[in-house]
Amino acid sequence: MKKLSRALAVALVAMLAACVVALSACGGSAPESKAKDTLSVTSEPAQTEPEPEPVVLRTDPFYVLVVGSDSREGTVNKSGQYADGLGRSDTLMLVRVDPSKYKLTLITIPRDTQAEWGGKRCKINETFHYGGIEGLHDAVEDLTGVDADYYLITTFVGFQNLIDNMGGLTVDVPIDEEMADIVTNEMVTFPAGEQTLNGKEALVFARERHAYEFLYDGNLQEAYRQTNDRYILQTMIQTILADPDKVADLTETLLDDIETNWDPREIAGYAEDFAKNIKKLDFIRCTGPYAGDIDYETQLWLAYRDEDTWAQIIDVANKGEDPSDIVPIVSAAE
Repeated sequence: MKKLSRALAVALVAMLAACVVALSACGGSAPESKAKDTLSVTSEPAQTEPEPEPVVLRTDPFYVLVVGSDSREGTVNKSGQYADGLGRSDTLMLVRVDPSKYKLTLITIPRDTQAEWGGKRCKINETFHYGGIEGLHDAVEDLTGVDADYYLITTFVGFQNLIDNMGGLTVDVPIDEEMADIVTNEMVTFPAGEQTLNGKEALVFARERHAYEFLYDGNLQEAYRQTNDRYILQTMIQTILADPDKVADLTETLLDDIETNWDPREIAGYAEDFAKNIKKLDFIRCTGPYAGDIDYETQLWLAYRDEDTWAQIIDVANKGEDPSDIVPIVSAAE
C-alpha cells in the first residue's frame, strides 16, 4: 500500500473527505551528506529524472471502496479481540464518482452482510481483518459485482484529527448523544440539534448505534448508524470543497492517516475540477440490504446475502439514477 504524498493528501480531502472512518504511516530522514560543499573531479554528471507522463483524467464513472477500520491502533482500547492491531471494516461504502456530471453516489455495504472466508461463513467486515484490503475488495466484488478501481482507508484517530483541523463539522444531530470516546475513554455528551461537532463528538456521532435500539426499532440500529455515516461523509466533502483554502491546513494530519492506491496526480486533477464546479456537485445516498437475523450455523447476527437486490442497486447506480427506493433508508432526523 502506498503512503500518501502531500499532493495526494490535499486532493483527497477535497474529493471524498471521507469518511467514516483507519491507518498510520511512518517515515524517516535521509542521512546528511558528508561532502555537500565539495565536488569530486571523478564524479559523473548528475542524472536528471525524466519528466512524468502527463495525466489524462478519465471522464467515465468509476468506483472507490471507502473503508472505516475499527482498529484500535493509537487508542487506549487496544486489547482483547483488538490486540493484534488488525481492524474490521466497520464502515464500508462504494462511492461511484461520475467526473463528467459531478455526481457522487454513496452506497453503504452493511458491515454485517453474510460473506465467507476460508470456507467459513462470517460478516463481510471480517474479510478485511483476515485478508486486508485485497480480501475485502474481493468479497465486495463477489457480493455486488463491482470491481472498485481505488480504495481509501481511514481510522478513529485520523478521523478525529481531520474534523478538528477542519474547525469542526456542522451537522444536524437527530438524538441526544452520550458515549465514551474510543481514543481516550473520556465520556462525550452533546444534545440533539444543529451544531458544530469537534473530532471526539463527530466520532461518537459516527459510531453510535445502541441509542437507536431503545428509541427506534432495535433490529435497525446499525442501519441508523449507516445513515449517519453517509450524512457525515457528504457533509465533509461539501464543507471542504466549499472553501478550498482549508484544504492546505489539513495536509499534515492526512499524511499520517490515509492509505490508498490512487495516483496522487489523478486525485489532484479531479479535486481541482470538482472544486471549480462545486455548484454542480450532486449526491445520491443509498444502502444495500440490511435486514437479517441470527444465523444458525455461526450464531452471529447476519444481514441476508441478497445478490439479486444488489444487482438491481448497482444497475440503477450505473445509469446515474437514484437506487434509494430499492432498499428503504431509515433516518431519525426526518
